[in-house]
Amino acid sequence: MVSPALLGMFGLGATETLIVALILALSAFWIWMLVDCAIRISGGDSKKVGWLIAIALTHWVGALAYFFFGRRSSAPTHT
Repeated sequence: MVSPALLGMFGLGATETLIVALILALSAFWIWMLVDCAIRISGGDSKKVGWLIAIALTHWVGALAYFFFGRRSSAPTHT
């Protein structure tokens, strides 16, 4: 349980703190999926470039779709 003094320090209630935490978590997930997709692009693979554009333009919705559907299609490429 988070102490009320800690929440009050920033002028946020429990609901606002939860919303901020959720936004930060979704943004971190989005960045993780962008980096993961960029690493997996091999030789300008148009499918992965499409995923990269979709993730970048749709934020966490595209990142979630990529996590469940696009990520499995290939292993990371190491050069």
